[in-house]
Order: sequence, then C-alpha cells, then structure tokens
Amino acid sequence: MARINLENSLLTDCIVLREKRAISAMTLTGTLTMSGNEPNEIYLNPNAGNRSVLLPAVSRGGNYTFFNTGADGSTLAIKNAAGTITYATIGSGDSVSMRSDGTSWFLGGTRRVTGLKTAVSDATAGNITVTAAMILAGILVRSTTGASRVDTWSTAALLVAAIPGVAVGDVIEFDVINNAAAAETITTTAGVGMTFGAAARTHIIAQNACQSYWIRFTNVTLASEAYVVYEK
Repeated sequence: MARINLENSLLTDCIVLREKRAISAMTLTGTLTMSGNEPNEIYLNPNAGNRSVLLPAVSRGGNYTFFNTGADGSTLAIKNAAGTITYATIGSGDSVSMRSDGTSWFLGGTRRVTGLKTAVSDATAGNITVTAAMILAGILVRSTTGASRVDTWSTAALLVAAIPGVAVGDVIEFDVINNAAAAETITTTAGVGMTFGAAARTHIIAQNACQSYWIRFTNVTLASEAYVVYEK
C-alpha cells in the first residue's frame, strides 16, 4: 500500500475517523496563558485559589477540554487571550470544552455539573437586582438584613450577554438561599425580558429556605433577548 507524506500540508473539511488525543496535568499557582501547543485534554488543579485560563489566539480546529481537578471549591475561569471575555467558570469536578472556527471561540460540548458550586453572598439592606454574575455562580446566599426584600431578576439582555454562545433552549440551574436572621422573606419579581413559567406562584422565599430554579432561554437575538424562570 502506498504511503503519502502529508507533512506541512493543510487539510480542510476533512472527516476524522480516529483522533489521537494527548493530555496534560498541571497544578496552578496563577493565571495559565496558553500558547496553542497544549494537548487536547488539560487537567488543572487551581491549588487553593480561583484561577484564570487564557486561551490561545483563535485558530480553525482549536479544540480543548478543561477539567478542574481541585477539591477545595476553587474555580477555573476560561477566558479569551486578552482576558476580557469569560466563556465559562468551572468548579471542582467540572469540565468544559472549547472549540474554535478560526474566528471565535465557542463552548463545544456538554458541561458536567458534578462538582461543587461556589456560592456568592449578598447582605444589602435593601432590594437588589439579581445580577448575571450571581446567577452564573449557581448559588446566591441572600441575607435580608433587617426587613423583607423584593429582589428583581437580571434583564434578559445582560444575562444573554454574560454567556457567549448561549442558544435558544439552553437551560441553567440557579438556587437562592434566604439567610435572614429573622422571619423575613425574599420576593422575586421579573426583570426586563424575563417571565415566570408558573404565574400562579407567589415567588416568595421564607427565612432559612432555599428556592431552586431552572432558567430557559427563549430568545438570544440582540435587543430581543428573553428567558423563562421555572421554580422547582
């Protein structure tokens, strides 16, 4: 059988029948800046600190899967080369895949949410807007600090903008814990572009209670963004 030397050749629009993958494992002490020569699968231990991973410049066929191997709840933020866009933040035991078409980076695979979530806390003595960052953290511990509160959900535009590559039908999970020191409640109200999936509910969270939500995106078009919140 003839053998063809393909060294330094560029193959486009090919079907790969069998892919040979390499792996790498590292313990981080700071930000990881990628060169583009790294293997496909990268196992990273944040090592008792939230770390950033800066992807290499976009290139067609770029393909990386990141695994957070830490056990202390520290996160990995996967960002563009300049560090100005965060594509995903993964907790202990989670993974995420990134793909490039030569123009942009995209989330390219199912994210396993099998590890720990990193809760964010808020003790504002007043009503707040639940931000996109709070939602993407996964858990909000809300202290009402002296009175019952009426908090408003993030606008759909801001939430969509915070998730590059989000598509219609995508769903994320979010929990709110009422950490009030007294019998104070949290009532959540709709933000711009957001609706509740069960209008008959009161949307009230009692002291020391936790409310879990499914958030489903119904429109990701610029200036027409929309999402629906279902209370579980």
